[in-house]
Amino acid sequence: MKKKTDEGYMSHLENELRQRNAELEKNRELLQATLDSSLDMVQVFEAVRDEKGKIIDFIWVLNNYTSETYYGDVIGQSLLKNNPGVVHTGIFNSFVEVTETGIPQQYEKHYVNEQFDGWFYQSVVKLNDGVATSTSDITARKLADDRINALNKELSQKNRELESLNSELTTFNNIAANDYRETLQSLYMYLEFIIKTDAPNISNAGKANIRKAQGAIQKLKLLTEDIVSFSRIPAMDSNLTSVDLEELLNALLSDMAQKISEKEAIITRSGIFPAITGYPLLLSLLFYHLIDNALKFLPKGKNPEIKISSSVCSEGACKGMYEISIEDNGIGFDQNQAENLFAIFFRLHDRSIYKGSGIGLAVCKKIMDLHNGHIVAISDGNGAIFKCYFPV
Repeated sequence: MKKKTDEGYMSHLENELRQRNAELEKNRELLQATLDSSLDMVQVFEAVRDEKGKIIDFIWVLNNYTSETYYGDVIGQSLLKNNPGVVHTGIFNSFVEVTETGIPQQYEKHYVNEQFDGWFYQSVVKLNDGVATSTSDITARKLADDRINALNKELSQKNRELESLNSELTTFNNIAANDYRETLQSLYMYLEFIIKTDAPNISNAGKANIRKAQGAIQKLKLLTEDIVSFSRIPAMDSNLTSVDLEELLNALLSDMAQKISEKEAIITRSGIFPAITGYPLLLSLLFYHLIDNALKFLPKGKNPEIKISSSVCSEGACKGMYEISIEDNGIGFDQNQAENLFAIFFRLHDRSIYKGSGIGLAVCKKIMDLHNGHIVAISDGNGAIFKCYFPV
């Protein structure tokens, strides 16, 4: 009876052992499958110590599939024998430090030893009397970073060269413009000298022609000044700061008071004008041109009425941007020409009636571009509205 009981108990233990072994094997396969699914090298090493307890080597305990593609079957083999390069690269010392201190380490290494030639990122943690490591091949990223750094360095050099060329071009333009202005002035004065000294010998028609020539010279001088001013816009103001548009408009309208008075203009403002990040001088120039145009392009005998308003755009591409609008009761324009208005030298109206070089609105567009904003023109042929959109 006792024998049968013992045999039954032993059979139970054997079944229990088989089940436990089956579960362990299943868990081992699950762990291995999980590790093998990783594109990183996952490895476990056990420390090898001498008789004094000093770590003198490590042996492989576990490798995932990615690791085996690099190392082959090295389970139970010596790390130093297979990969002696880990010593002078500092990897071996890192393994020792983590094993002894328990403090994890992460680092990037350029490893060009044995079967490797590239950059690797390795994470090392303590596991029993050894370490577990996860290693990623980051060679492609490093090469891309190096390429980006090289391109940035090249771009910086090109920018320096461009700045130098721009500086030389600005100097040349200033010298050329100055010489051109002096030549025009000399020509104007020479014609003036002729008309005064040789007046008895010049017919009235001849005098009229000389005056026309002088008028053309004056227009050329104005055009020269406008071209130089346009080219200088980016360098006019390097003071990027917070600009209170309410204060800026107050100062600008005060400066323009005489012209406004002469035109008997009525200017009204509405809305809360915000403070924006911008260039004070350029913003003042922007609104000067827009208000000046509103005073200039007007039917004969009509007094200017200008409405300046501020709001936040609520829809469309400008949604959320500050909208500063300047509306007038002037001659307006064909809406089909709205985009052309901002082209340099474009003139929509007769030069003999409305003075100007056709650069003013091109200046406005360039200033808005420098502020990462945009400007639009709207007209139904009776007055015009210019809307400036600034980022919040």
